[in-house]
Amino acid sequence: MEADSALYDVVYTSFALHHLSTEQKAEFFRRVAQRLERDGLLLLTDIVREEDESLPVYLGRYCDWLRSDWSALDVEEKASACDHILNNDRPETFSVLQILAQAGGLGYAVAVARYGWHRVLCFRRRGEETSPDLAIHPTWTALSGSAMKGVGQTFAEPEDRRRANANGLGARSDESAVPKSVESGNLSLN
Repeated sequence: MEADSALYDVVYTSFALHHLSTEQKAEFFRRVAQRLERDGLLLLTDIVREEDESLPVYLGRYCDWLRSDWSALDVEEKASACDHILNNDRPETFSVLQILAQAGGLGYAVAVARYGWHRVLCFRRRGEETSPDLAIHPTWTALSGSAMKGVGQTFAEPEDRRRANANGLGARSDESAVPKSVESGNLSLN
């Protein structure tokens, strides 16, 4: 994206971002925000840690889940997959992704889909926020900013999500929490 100056309606990435360092993720969000057309969107399919889950805890839980539930793989294939996960995966929590995206010029994400740690998130440029109606399952947790405010509510109806967002229970974060290294913008993805 660095040499490219074109603008895009949609940028899509799937199960790649979690391999980058936090600084590289920040640079990715900054570059995407610069390349989105008006009303363009970033669709991000990736692994997202739970808010109370450290990286080592996540790695252990994910490998345990893989070993117990991935029945199509033999023992050696499971060991190889776990080796990759343990040595390459660096997924962030939703709140960290929000902070990085907002520092890069994107708005608040909407969770479009979720299966365990796997999520599909939709971001737009700041000021062009995505409607909470995009969330396709009515019982998902309103995720935007909730961890930073200590709010983690499940909303049964889309109207409840809209009301919660209007009341600040899932739509805002504390921008002062942006790490200084992310604000600098002097990052490279080489």
